[in-house]
Amino acid sequence: MAHRTTTLQLPASSEASLRLIVLLADTPNPAVKAAHGDYHDIFTTLFQAAILAASPSSASSPLPTSLASDPSNAFSACDSSGIPLAVQHRDDDSNPARHTLTITSYDVVNSASYPSPAELSSSTGLLITGSAASAYADLPWITSLTSFISTLPTSYPLLKIVGICFGHQIVARAFGGECVKNGKGWEVGTIHQMHQDHVPSLPPGFSSLGSTPICPVHGMLRRLPSVAPSSPVELADIQVLTLQGHPEFTPDIVGKIIDAREGVFGPELTEQSRKHAEEHDEGVMIAEVILRMLGM
Repeated sequence: MAHRTTTLQLPASSEASLRLIVLLADTPNPAVKAAHGDYHDIFTTLFQAAILAASPSSASSPLPTSLASDPSNAFSACDSSGIPLAVQHRDDDSNPARHTLTITSYDVVNSASYPSPAELSSSTGLLITGSAASAYADLPWITSLTSFISTLPTSYPLLKIVGICFGHQIVARAFGGECVKNGKGWEVGTIHQMHQDHVPSLPPGFSSLGSTPICPVHGMLRRLPSVAPSSPVELADIQVLTLQGHPEFTPDIVGKIIDAREGVFGPELTEQSRKHAEEHDEGVMIAEVILRMLGM
């Protein structure tokens, strides 16, 4: 059973409607949830900001910071229960037939809830969120999630897969790689990274999107099987895209996570983390890339 469904209006230039499945692998800490909602809300806010940035009127429209904090009349949408959400940008109210992005989330931790074959067949993409859990942990829900992801390219070859942080690590495991605890300790930095587990090497068939001295695989991609390895990378040709960082996080979200983890980080890493939290992270730009990969 789906956790939530929200529909956003895409820019007028979009040629097709998109359906994105989000597998919720965690619940935000109480302070983050109170201010920004759960991860369905947080990712919906991110993708709405990306849609707004890609829209012709974006230069004069402020970006939303959360569903709760921006009840502007410029946004009008409903989730599956009919509750209004401040997430739907309209730059052309005269055209009600605009294409849409439908985001449907499933709680794979507490409800062991997954999309049906019919839902997978009709969807454009699937995103696995971050989690405080370790992707290498021998827990039933993690084993089930890894197994589920491993079957998707064969059963649904046109479904695009996106992994964020924990999701990045699950994808690595699902496709023949591994996730381990990093012996070099915690890493914080660009795109609001905040992790101690990492992917030490690329799974077969994947290309790297970047690395640091602490973490050799910060992101990776795999193209559709029909695309020649030597051809230029086109967004439409990407089958799997993962990031170790958190494009969905904002400085406020990171600040609240740091407050909760200060005792784990220690004074030096806490101070470093707070400095990084204020840096420009390009999260909205990354979200727009993901949407264009899906076909926006």
